[in-house]
Amino acid sequence: MNGVTRLVKKHTETVHETFLLARRRRDVRRLAKELNKAGIPHTSVTPAAAEKHEGLWYWDKPLPQLRMLFKSWEEGRNVDKNWVETFLKNTTLENEYTYRLGVFDTVLASEDDAPELIQGVKYPAEVMNFVTEGLSLAQTLESLDLDDGRVEALKNALRSKVNIGPSQVKVGTIHSAKGLGAESCIIFGDVTDGRHSMLIDDPVALAEEKRLYHVGVTRARNKVFIVSGVFGSERSPALS
Repeated sequence: MNGVTRLVKKHTETVHETFLLARRRRDVRRLAKELNKAGIPHTSVTPAAAEKHEGLWYWDKPLPQLRMLFKSWEEGRNVDKNWVETFLKNTTLENEYTYRLGVFDTVLASEDDAPELIQGVKYPAEVMNFVTEGLSLAQTLESLDLDDGRVEALKNALRSKVNIGPSQVKVGTIHSAKGLGAESCIIFGDVTDGRHSMLIDDPVALAEEKRLYHVGVTRARNKVFIVSGVFGSERSPALS
């Protein structure tokens, strides 16, 4: 699976949107789990179905905004006021932090560069140091009032430092992508030994398998990658 995450990281440097399409829902769950471990933000091909797949809903709001906030804070860049407000709404110390933000606003108003920052609805990165009273980034992450899996996915994304937004990588079954399209697709075309033998011996099932992969391949507007050896030991005979 490490080879898959390396492919995704490299591929998304030049491609705006990629679908990762597997045959089965359990394979989709495995993909989501591995992407989270590798710190690669992602979402579901079909958002309405995201909650059915563990790991795919993690990168719904507020995680993208929190990622941008913490990334900018860590790099010393100005942070969007909306990101700070999102953080305040999702922390166990909301009231205390909100009070400190009000104090920071008062201090900022007396600074020479305040009008320029306020006009752009931005805060200097130090606002987070002030609001959290000097807590480290790691300590601040622990104050988030979110599902443990989501916090871990956020930590991994910050640690990996990949420059990938969740809308760039969408994961789902081949069926779920029907009628949709992306710039490129990575399709998992492997099957178990047993299914491989069954498809060889059953022309009807093989024809259905070919129609399935036709759906997957034609989702790509530009490039298609067929990956084998992740969820089975054989490439599907439908792809021969």
